[in-house]
Parts: sequence; structure tokens; C-alpha cells
Amino acid sequence: MKTLLAIVFATWTSFALAQAPAAELPKPGAKDLCPVCGMLVSKYPNWVATIVYKDGHAHFFDGAKDLFKFWHDPAKYAAGHSREQIERISVTEYYGLTAIDAKDAWYVVGSDVL
Repeated sequence: MKTLLAIVFATWTSFALAQAPAAELPKPGAKDLCPVCGMLVSKYPNWVATIVYKDGHAHFFDGAKDLFKFWHDPAKYAAGHSREQIERISVTEYYGLTAIDAKDAWYVVGSDVL
């Protein structure tokens, strides 16, 4: 019985740790510009997309569209940073307006919802 309880506890603990929230994303400052279009990102906080590098540096985007442009050709927009250095990418979830992992998001092409 003790062995079974130990296994259940170990499984639960590892699951709980795997589900722990990731570190808080940095927030764009008042003067942070989207590296793709040059727009002030802080003016539209509901739609911020973020790339965080392993060294802690972050790029902020005014939306997922510019994030995708950046991802396609990072050398064009940020010399010295590469895809291999990226630790985390987040986008804003439409209904809850919360940051989620960009890999977990669903994307719609051609929507007219505004």
C-alpha cells in the first residue's frame, strides 16, 4: 500500500509541476516599438505578442501578424538574434485577452471578426 501511495504521489507531483504556470511574461514599456512595423506596442496592450530569448531579451509585437512576419525572417528585423535563441513565444487569446503559448493557439485566416 505504501508503494502504491508513493507512486500515486510521485505521479501527481510530476503532473502538477508540468502544469505549473510559466514565468511571467515581460510587459512592453511605454517606448517599446514593434520591430516589424514600428508601432508603439503599449498603445494596444490587449493584442501584444511576445518573443522572449534565452538571454532574457524580449521583442514585443502589436499583434500576431507582425510576430509571424518576424518569425519568417528574424535577421531582417533583429540582427544578432536567431530562432535557435528563442525560449518562449506568446500571443493574446482572443476571448480572454490573456497571453498563451503561441504553439497552443489556433489561428484563423480570412476572418472578418473585429
